[in-house]
Formats: sequence, structure tokens, C-alpha cells
Amino acid sequence: MPSNSICERFLYGRCPFSALACNFSHSKEHAPLCRMWQIGCCIGATGNACSMRHYYNEMDGALMQAARHSQRPINTCTNQIETYSSPYRVKVVKEVAKQRKEEVDLETGKRRSWVESTEYE
Repeated sequence: MPSNSICERFLYGRCPFSALACNFSHSKEHAPLCRMWQIGCCIGATGNACSMRHYYNEMDGALMQAARHSQRPINTCTNQIETYSSPYRVKVVKEVAKQRKEEVDLETGKRRSWVESTEYE
């Protein structure tokens, strides 16, 4: 059964074993984060063939936070847990549809009109 450590030979495309026969993991879940992807250079056909990981997981947040703490000087204030987010952003476009409606009272003949607006994402 493969271990949780990634097969170094698999990362470079040189592992002679299959994913089932190798003692190390061939899963991208255990692969290191692609540095070229982080700066936006490993995309398209190159990104699909890349054996490194092109997504963040919970462990990356802890590693990045530990790296930041080791780089800055130690102070006496309490450390707070930092929030971690993906570099991808989703822009939600909202569309408003307006419809004019009219109502006629049959007894009095009075007309009443209004505009209904509906918001879509």
C-alpha cells in the first residue's frame, strides 16, 4: 500500500512502478505545490501534464503561516490565526429584470400599475 510521502521519481516522470506497485504515493494530493502555478506560469497544456499540485489544501495554509511566523521577529503580542484563501476569485454578476404590471379593479374600473424587479445571479 502506498505511503503518504510522494514518490520523487514519479514527480520527474521516471518511476518504473505503477501507482499500485510503488511503495510511495503517486497521488497529486501528496505532491508539493507547483511554484510555477503559484506565479501563474504553469497553465494550459503544460499545467495538465504537470505532476505537481495545482490547488491549495489545508496543509498549505498551515505551512505558509508557519513560514510567515519564522520570517518575522518574535514580539510579545499574541499570535492570531490567519485566514487562508485561494488565489482564484469568482466574480458574481447580478442582473436585475424589471417588469411593469397593471391591475384593473372590475367593480370600480380603477387601474393600478407597478414595477416588479427580480434579481438574478
